[in-house]
Amino acid sequence: MYLKRCQKPCIILTAVFAIAELGGSASLGQAALLPAVRVVSIDRLSGEVWPVDLNRDGVTDLAASDGPPHAGGRVQAVLGRGDGTFGPPLPTSFAGTVEAAGDFNADGFADLVVADGARVAILPGVGNGTFSPAREIGSREFFTFALATDFNGDGRRDIAIATEPDALDVYPGRGDFTFGAPTRLATGLFPHDGMVVDLNGDGRRDIVVANRYSNSLSVFRNQGGLLFASTEIALDSAAIDVTARDVNGDGRIDLLAATRQPADDINAPFRAGDAQVLLATAPAGSVFR
Repeated sequence: MYLKRCQKPCIILTAVFAIAELGGSASLGQAALLPAVRVVSIDRLSGEVWPVDLNRDGVTDLAASDGPPHAGGRVQAVLGRGDGTFGPPLPTSFAGTVEAAGDFNADGFADLVVADGARVAILPGVGNGTFSPAREIGSREFFTFALATDFNGDGRRDIAIATEPDALDVYPGRGDFTFGAPTRLATGLFPHDGMVVDLNGDGRRDIVVANRYSNSLSVFRNQGGLLFASTEIALDSAAIDVTARDVNGDGRIDLLAATRQPADDINAPFRAGDAQVLLATAPAGSVFR
């Protein structure tokens, strides 16, 4: 992710609501350490922070909540200045969290997927860091995360929502902030987080879900037309997050899972073994070890 035109990579540190700009190098004696960082504090950002260009100026902006949702934290944006700093907060009227970003009506402006624990909605972007009133996707008793991308290849952005204790609903977008009937995918128990990735290089977006109470990952390989082939991967502890990368240079996408034990204490310090790497052993992205 780049926050500056000078093209130095930066990392968002959500735990301290700051930006760490990587540049130069640091050393101790003769031992080279990690690159030196300059931390740029950003006031009033909380929870998940989404980097997105909201005003199409080529500079990364940020969208997040200004506090915990249970304390009335509202979604807001800050516009990047192109030098690693940001302008004043631009608040919205929606109290909740930012779950995803994308253009849902093909107007060229980024929109936000937001949630308040029961409602999931889209805040339509107007191109200057502010948003039109929320377009509700629906209310539900269970919600943990949402993923937004074009799953069926029709050029319109779809959305996948964890709406049941053991299921993910994939809604096809119509390109006007409305959605068709969902396709339901069976996950493990309590889908805690997920990601979109092309596991086998076929150009289709696959889904990987971290299941907290069934100690597993659910892998959904996109077959086209909102049809998915599923595989369940057992882990030895609760899965709370997952990402993907080719970690051994063999050209196959591997999975990296963050786990916890016990499952109910996701805020406990990480222990040895809490990060698990699953190496792909087949090019189809269906077998991991």
